[in-house]
Amino acid sequence: MSIFSHFPQVALDIVAPDGTVRCTTAGHVSEKSITIPDTSITVEPGDEIRRKLPNGREEVFLVKDARYADAFHVIPAHYEISIARKGAFPSRTAGHHINVSGQNARVNIGSADHSKNFAVGGDIFDSLKSAVQTSISDNAKVAELTAAIDEMKRQKGGPGFAVAYQKFISVLADHITVVAPLLPALTTLLGAQ
Repeated sequence: MSIFSHFPQVALDIVAPDGTVRCTTAGHVSEKSITIPDTSITVEPGDEIRRKLPNGREEVFLVKDARYADAFHVIPAHYEISIARKGAFPSRTAGHHINVSGQNARVNIGSADHSKNFAVGGDIFDSLKSAVQTSISDNAKVAELTAAIDEMKRQKGGPGFAVAYQKFISVLADHITVVAPLLPALTTLLGAQ
């Protein structure tokens, strides 16, 4: 029987900074440290340790230092982890767990995001017209593009939409950067026929 069996232990999740659960183990939680008798685990500074509370929430601790302690007399080898309490949160919602939702949502881990995120609200065709009218100074080109947009709107959902879309793109060729952010939303209509 291990000396650690005399202390209450709880189930703990070790969560890496990228949100992956390294492992689930058991340990003894005190005010400033957590003792984990399982020496086969990996725990590193910056990880989180989470324990389920009786009310269904999770108490979250930030690992400040994880020190392996060799066996000494009657004390078996173990990890002694210094922690900082982050708080109690609804299950799997805070800290290193990543929740992604909403229009055009994305996650970048260990990289910089230099993309532009455009959410198109309302009618895609009105957004296209607005982009064309505010960004192109050639009135004849604006009129030609507006007519092509109106034709796509009339053909939306029908067999003629693909032809109207191709005409719009060919008329737009010199000004593609004006509506480039709107093209993904527009191309989804190609499959809606």
